[in-house]
Amino acid sequence: MTWGRSLSLESAAPDTPVIREGEDEYALKLAYARAVFDLGTNWREAGFRVFPGPENRGRALQADAWYSDFDVQEELKRLRSDNTIGVPTREDLARELSAVMKAPETSKADKIKAGLAIGEILGYIKQPSNVNVNNGVINNNVLRVPAKPRTPEEAETYEMRLKQSQLKLVSDARSSR
Repeated sequence: MTWGRSLSLESAAPDTPVIREGEDEYALKLAYARAVFDLGTNWREAGFRVFPGPENRGRALQADAWYSDFDVQEELKRLRSDNTIGVPTREDLARELSAVMKAPETSKADKIKAGLAIGEILGYIKQPSNVNVNNGVINNNVLRVPAKPRTPEEAETYEMRLKQSQLKLVSDARSSR
């Protein structure tokens, strides 16, 4: 016993978008590849860019199948290898920021910000990591002052204890380098 109606193969939705009369499938695939390139890996949104509108919702959802298509993958390789399209390189960003720095109407504060950004982009300035480097290190270089002498007999031992304490601090500091 089955619940509902059974679907035959003729009534099942196709795996790829239906190409209507007058549409060029290759051009649509290239447009889909360009949309995927612009959006990163958001294939579903790329399908909605190629097939806009609520009447094309099914076609847009089925366009996901095109991602593994040979023509789409070749176009994506071409777009990714072309340096003039897409995300600018570090050098391009540094050149643009350099032009901002050299412009006479740029304020000093903006020039400083642009210079710092250039340094970070090109790797001349490293941001400090948020890692505690001294994790687990115990620092015992604490100055411990012996108690002051109360009698003149304790004065000699007081000076000797001060010297020993100072020598210990100096030797600890040298050994920790």
